[in-house]
Amino acid sequence: MMSVCKEDEERKLKGGGYTISVVVLEKMEISDELRRKYRKGTSLPAIFADALKNRLNRGRCNDDALIVLAINDSSLQTSTGGVISTKLTNEFVFNVSRNAQNFLIRGEFTKGLLYIIDEFAFRLGAKSTDWVDLYFWIFFPEFWRQSSIRWPLLILAVILIIALILISIFTFSRLRKPPQYTQGREILNEKEEVKNI
Repeated sequence: MMSVCKEDEERKLKGGGYTISVVVLEKMEISDELRRKYRKGTSLPAIFADALKNRLNRGRCNDDALIVLAINDSSLQTSTGGVISTKLTNEFVFNVSRNAQNFLIRGEFTKGLLYIIDEFAFRLGAKSTDWVDLYFWIFFPEFWRQSSIRWPLLILAVILIIALILISIFTFSRLRKPPQYTQGREILNEKEEVKNI
């Protein structure tokens, strides 16, 4: 259900923003009514996140997102309202959540959540104060900017580019100068008689 309200236009003019909420739980528990929806094919974490988002009623005009982390269930789910989902698409949320799983697997829950929040904020137009993010990563594809291993990827790419340049220079120099053979000479005596070999 996508609703656009008059407040959206006013807020854009005033510089208003979106609402991102984070809920950290030990374990998810749902009612029987929600469990019936789960049997219809919707995943349990998605049902839980949507129900919690609707119950908390955060944000205005359906412009909110809710990130739910259930530690014992090893579950991470994001529920987005209709307005915010135009920027936080399902594919984008899936990629960010998949990258955040690297932190969660190691038990680094705070780092994982901060990664998700930073990526969402960047996508929603928040200005980064980090020079590297502002002036360097902007030239790279989105999947590199979102990756938790973007620095190792960059180093690997630089090494590969340098290797390709060196190989190209070596190959070009070998092709330009084919091996040349000269006729040998032998000096026989002091009169400098030359004998061709």
